[in-house]
Amino acid sequence: MLPALYMLVALLLMSSNESSAHRGRFNCLMYKNVTGSIGVIIDRSTRVGKEQEIAMKIAVQDTYRDSCIQLTLHVRDSSQISNPVTSIASKLLHNRKVQAIIGTLSLPEDAVLSEDLKNFLGIPVIFLSPIAIPPTLAPSVTAPASNLIQMANSISSHVQCLASMVKYFQWQRVTVIFEKSNTFSQNSEVISVLSDSLKSVDSTVKQHLAFPPIGSLSDPDIAIEQELRKLRDMENQVFVVLHSSLELAACIFQKAHLLGMVEKGFVWIISDEIASLLNSVDSSVTASMQGVIGYQTSFVDTSESYKRFKAKFERSYLAKYPDDQGSSNPSLFALRAYDAVQVIGKAKLYSKALLPSLLLSKSVGLSGNMSFKNGMLENPPIFRIINVVGNGYQELAFWSSAYGFSKKPPTQSGLKDDNKNQNNGVPANLGPIFWPGGQETVPKGLSSGVSNENKRLRIGVPALGVFPQFVDVNIDEVHNRTLITGFAVDVFKASLKYLPYDLPFALVPFYGTYDELVHEIYRKGFDAAVGDINILEERYKWADFSQPYVKSGMVMVVTVKEDKANNMWMFLMVFDSKMWVVISSMGLFMGRVTEEQFVQDSPCTMAFSSTVVDYIFHSFTYFVDDCFPVTTICERCQYTEERKCCCWVQLEFIPLPLLGRCFAFQV
Repeated sequence: MLPALYMLVALLLMSSNESSAHRGRFNCLMYKNVTGSIGVIIDRSTRVGKEQEIAMKIAVQDTYRDSCIQLTLHVRDSSQISNPVTSIASKLLHNRKVQAIIGTLSLPEDAVLSEDLKNFLGIPVIFLSPIAIPPTLAPSVTAPASNLIQMANSISSHVQCLASMVKYFQWQRVTVIFEKSNTFSQNSEVISVLSDSLKSVDSTVKQHLAFPPIGSLSDPDIAIEQELRKLRDMENQVFVVLHSSLELAACIFQKAHLLGMVEKGFVWIISDEIASLLNSVDSSVTASMQGVIGYQTSFVDTSESYKRFKAKFERSYLAKYPDDQGSSNPSLFALRAYDAVQVIGKAKLYSKALLPSLLLSKSVGLSGNMSFKNGMLENPPIFRIINVVGNGYQELAFWSSAYGFSKKPPTQSGLKDDNKNQNNGVPANLGPIFWPGGQETVPKGLSSGVSNENKRLRIGVPALGVFPQFVDVNIDEVHNRTLITGFAVDVFKASLKYLPYDLPFALVPFYGTYDELVHEIYRKGFDAAVGDINILEERYKWADFSQPYVKSGMVMVVTVKEDKANNMWMFLMVFDSKMWVVISSMGLFMGRVTEEQFVQDSPCTMAFSSTVVDYIFHSFTYFVDDCFPVTTICERCQYTEERKCCCWVQLEFIPLPLLGRCFAFQV
């Protein structure tokens, strides 16, 4: 049985290989004379540039394997050439006669080159940028060229995702940090777009911090540290790294970590440009980014084509850069560089006019759908919200412009347009999140300007207080620390939660009188005081007081008794039990006397006997002299007659069974 199974598998593999080989031979027969020349401009000094070069070389090999189209790459390293990028592109066009250009040529540079070279307009330029800038937002571009294809999604999707994150956590102010470039500057329209998006969610850009390219800094460490020190003592503590190279971002976070700016109270948000490279950095970079949140473009990393590419990429990267301390995993930018070469190869199959064919192409690449509109990727992206923890990051949620936040990608979660969340797609819970410094609650993002241990507010507390329930100071000799508790301390800590910022403080015991404690505030020995301090007129000369939360003065303390006002037997409480016994005995005695008097004076000749019930009855009745007609059936007297009679009148509260008594009639 097993040999037969092995034979079947072998036949299937041979059939598959023969089919692939036959398809390859067929493609080679059709496209054996199809060639292409591509100019590539990258920066080999950066991690992104290294990945892009390796990915494009793999794409050339795969294109030839699948279709026998021979593509040639003419790679130029912009970091090793002093000439501007436009000059490098011009030489590639004239000397190498390239049919397309891939690389770091930006929209303003493309517009300048188009004005100088009229024939350049028919050659496609694929810009490998992290974000796509519409021509209307690019500075100094009056007539944008139609041959530029930005291999990225529009900046509007990125700023919408950032604004949604800021809205979810209710941060009112942010500080934007970016690296200066042709598309990012202090007065860039891109910053205005971000500012407008934040205003729509009741937030604002408080400040900008623009760093020059890290390669242009003589001493990057000193320059970055000086700028970060200025930010540390400012009120706002929400920082958004919007645009930066990986090298500059790594230096920023390492310096921020040393300055205590990646601790409790601070918030750092990284954009797709940095977050998509987290799989490629080493542990020393992520160690300084603990608690950072961000977003990265989501792509399918479970397909067979991606797994084959990743295996080739890791082998090639380790072979070329064995001393690189980072990981060998490919980033999003490597995938897009691979897809750029692939779409050029596929466009060569169907048309000699390369630019129109590229603009009309529709395919699925490793990074996602490859279709273009207005010179940029058409399909809106799906962003993965991440949180840096340990040596990597954890996924918190997904975000898209159509559905907002969701726990699964919209293509997998089955979300419908009519089921979208009314609150901009915001989920009920986006967590748990590891914040800087291990903070468990969402940082407020604002500071009082007190940022280090030496500047914490000194709060004096009376160590010799009269009432330990308000302030109780205990010395823990085992752990060598002072424990300060009490109602006044709890009220103070609870009130801090209502502040829009975190207020660092230290409770300091004061071994003196209450008046001396208030004087210490005036003498700047303490910034404030907390405790059972009475508000007195003479103390107003030395310090201000909060609103009183406890009223002092003479009070009366009484025990709580049960309210018996609604008790039906309340009338019994008029006398004690002994008095009630006396009253009852007197009543029985009076009843006995009344009964005997009645028997003696009655003209009735019938026999009449007295009982204890009779005594009780007569105790609560009185004699009426008036006579009135009555019909009586008396078992004891056996006499029925309607006539004038004398009777005993029952009081209103006598029980009904006594009404059946037999009365003595007058004859």
